[in-house]
Amino acid sequence: MSEYDQAAIQVRPAATVMLVRQRAEVEVLMLRRNARSVFVGDMWVFPGGAVDEADRDDTLYERLRGVDLDAARGRLELDDAPAYWIATIRETFEEAGVLVALEDDNTAVDSTRVASGEFTSWRDDLNSGQATMRSFLDDTGLLLDGSRLAYVARFITPVGPPRRYDARFFLAHAPEDQMASVDNDEAVGHEWVPPAVAIAREQSGEMEMMTPTLACLRRLAAYETAHDALDAAWSGTAETRLRINLDERGIRRIAFRGDEGYEAASDSEFGWIGI
Repeated sequence: MSEYDQAAIQVRPAATVMLVRQRAEVEVLMLRRNARSVFVGDMWVFPGGAVDEADRDDTLYERLRGVDLDAARGRLELDDAPAYWIATIRETFEEAGVLVALEDDNTAVDSTRVASGEFTSWRDDLNSGQATMRSFLDDTGLLLDGSRLAYVARFITPVGPPRRYDARFFLAHAPEDQMASVDNDEAVGHEWVPPAVAIAREQSGEMEMMTPTLACLRRLAAYETAHDALDAAWSGTAETRLRINLDERGIRRIAFRGDEGYEAASDSEFGWIGI
């Protein structure tokens, strides 16, 4: 028997990112969640997490480059929409050690500064709650590079899990020459993996994933290059709602518009993707 009222669980705002890079083929950064995590423990996910109150900060918005704030509010239909860009950049740094930032309006943060450990203590303090993104930027003088982030999806956790999120997904090209590293708290492993390979490993049981993660990988796998995927994301012309089919064994199968059985499938999980 459940020890909590499933219907009473508050839906929290969240942000996450498919961080991609180009090698022989497109690769996406995936993190393995700590098995002790209350939500999606031991599953493979993209960097991300809840939007904190500290992310809703006009001073941070002023330091967010490459984002039209009014357009962002219109796109997400939220007054605090810029906070989702802030949260995505913060979580990517906290969980994966990748810093999506600028030294000035036109210069990406030097990867050697990140690799040298210059910002490690800040990462630790952000993870522990002893620092905020605002205090980090105040001290370092860095700016946030929102120009890399294309808003591409939205998913709402269905009733059932002990935590529920209204999660906004972004797609971004990883900063050149930065190495990912997990925090060994929320995330205990990481891998750059081609989307099609990740899908195959999920189907074999090697990588367990939630529906949104698998759905995003399926869409991302359709593109030959990271550039193509980002072009599609920026164009905003590929939006499609997913639905859920159950096969003869009761296993959930994701269906997108145009797939066989889409019209008869269930809307049991809300989600759409724009790539």
